[in-house]
Amino acid sequence: MRIDNQCISGLQKAYDRQKNTVAERSKQETPNDGVKISSEARLWNSAMQALRELPEEKDEAQIEKLKISIKEGTYHVSSEEIARRMI
Repeated sequence: MRIDNQCISGLQKAYDRQKNTVAERSKQETPNDGVKISSEARLWNSAMQALRELPEEKDEAQIEKLKISIKEGTYHVSSEEIARRMI
């Protein structure tokens, strides 16, 4: 069996032409990448930012009362309250 190099080079040229055509076509059809943020997302972002900027209000007196009652053993947790909040 005889292998002719001319057939192989012809196939290579055809492959190269097809490859170049596909590459040019893909360059033309590719849209520019970009990100569009919806108005709802902008609103949500501004609401979250406002929430982060709110000052944290801590009732120091209430915290101290809880600390004292826990140390003294007088702090009781209502199982009904826990169950209600779980539901």
